[in-house]
Amino acid sequence: MMIIIDIFIYLFCVIGSAILLNYSTLHSPIQDKIKKAILDLIARPSNSRGYGILQSIQESMACCGANGANDYSVNKHAILPQCRDAVTGSAYIYGCTERLATFLGEKTGWLSGIALLICALSVSTHSASGGP
Repeated sequence: MMIIIDIFIYLFCVIGSAILLNYSTLHSPIQDKIKKAILDLIARPSNSRGYGILQSIQESMACCGANGANDYSVNKHAILPQCRDAVTGSAYIYGCTERLATFLGEKTGWLSGIALLICALSVSTHSASGGP
């Protein structure tokens, strides 16, 4: 009976980690949601909290808009100072969608690896002790 529980725990961890990696990396369905959210904030900047978060992301990740600085001109908005290099004044050429997805993908890779390690240790410890 204990072996069945150990197998179930390990499979649960593997499946959970696989789902986390699938939905939190570059070129995954989450990337489309990030892109849509950024484009919505640019088109309708009335959400001051969300717009402030977008400005912080653009400044800290050295990116602009969802796909690049052109997202602002398409929506007839001026390019924000947070979208520009502080030294040269040039708009960042990289969009935030890809930068943010890459950043999240790197973090979730580590998180999934740690989760799998903890699950494997838990199952092996549980099996070695002969029970709960």
